[in-house]
Formats: sequence, C-alpha cells, structure tokens
Amino acid sequence: MSVAEPSDEDVWAIAERVCTRAQLEALRYKAAGFSERRIASIIGISRPAVQDRLAGAFLKIRQAAGKSTHPDNSR
Repeated sequence: MSVAEPSDEDVWAIAERVCTRAQLEALRYKAAGFSERRIASIIGISRPAVQDRLAGAFLKIRQAAGKSTHPDNSR
C-alpha cells in the first residue's frame, strides 16, 4: 500500500506551522526560484546560513509530514 504525497498546499500549511519566520522567508525565496547565493544577498546573511535555514525547514516539514528524515525516502 502506498502513502499519498501531500499537496503543495499541505506542505506550505505544515511549513507555516513548524518553521521559524527566518526559515519560511528562505523557503519562499527558494520556491520562487532564487539561488541560495541570491537569497543570502537579499536577506543579508551568508550562503551557509541560508543552507542551514533551508535544511532545518526541510527536516521539520518531513518530520511533521511523517516522512523519513533521510532525504532519500527509499531507505
């Protein structure tokens, strides 16, 4: 039996519930197609800080959605 993937709307609802404002800001820019380097420039932080915010957000969303915390869900 397969588990249905959450819709984009469901994922954003989860993100808004579990992520910090800083993580949501980075996620919105990433979803709009901005590179991590450009996001860093816009927000005024380092690229590694953007990567940390995105990684933290993705982890929280996966956990809240009941998914594996490993990026490769085949494990």
